[in-house]
Formats: sequence, C-alpha cells, structure tokens
Amino acid sequence: MIEFKGNLSEHTLKFYHKRFIKENLSISMFFFIMCIPACTFLFSFIMPLKYIVCIVFPIFFLIAIFLPYLKLKLSKDRFVPEHITINDGVIICVKDQFTDSLNIEQIKAVKDYGEHYTLTVAGFFRPSAHLICQKNLLTQGTIEEFEALFANKIKKIPQKK
Repeated sequence: MIEFKGNLSEHTLKFYHKRFIKENLSISMFFFIMCIPACTFLFSFIMPLKYIVCIVFPIFFLIAIFLPYLKLKLSKDRFVPEHITINDGVIICVKDQFTDSLNIEQIKAVKDYGEHYTLTVAGFFRPSAHLICQKNLLTQGTIEEFEALFANKIKKIPQKK
C-alpha cells in the first residue's frame, strides 16, 4: 500500500492550478467548436448570419475561454487531493467533497517533476489534474515501490529554473 496524505505545497498547488485550467480549457474549446454548427442553425431562424458571426460566436468564445478560470475560482480548491492511496491496483483519490477511484491500468503516463508526480489518465473527458502525488507527503510505502508500480510509464521532466 502506498499513501500520500496532506496538503500540497505552494509550488505544487500553483502547478495544479495551471494544469486544471489547461485541461478544462481544452474541454471547453472542444465543446465550443462542436456547438458552432448547431448554434448557427438555431440562431439563423432569429437573426441574420452576419450577426451570429459578429456577436454570438465571440460571446460564446469568451465564455469558453473564461469558464475554466471561473470554475477554478468557484471551486475554492475543492478538487485538490488531500489523500491518495494506491492499494491492490486501485488508486483512490480523496478530495474535499468527493472520492475518485480508478485502476492502475487507466494511467497513461506518470511524470516526475522532482518535487511531485503527476498521473495522467487515458481518455479525453477523463480529467486528471487532481492526480498529483507530492513526494514529501508519502506516509506509507516508499518512492521505490511507487516507481516500481509505474516502471514503464514514468517520464522524468527537467526542472525549470
């Protein structure tokens, strides 16, 4: 059993916020692009096409851009992991208001940033920003056991200075 428990450091929390915004921005932009044809069709019944292109699409685009920032601000770090346990091939991530669990096979990649590990889940609509394991929060198990679980998936990322 491997367990990471505690509050993330300021540096790791800042990294988490950037990763959260990046993930949610890609999802909101995907839905923005996918809704263009439907919105064009629906709004064409009530206004000319030039108004749709000049007014409606820029408004939707701005909403898609600012939605991840608004979501982060309103969540007030409810999605930040407080406790991550890896036991018998299952990863359990406990956050402020809910618990998420997934199998080790669902992990596509593990990135080692020196101070923490980030686990990336396979799949487009499967957010993985909350899967951050800070090394100094390890309470049970060892770093070697953790690295042995994800031996072929770990990629070391050089530190930026």
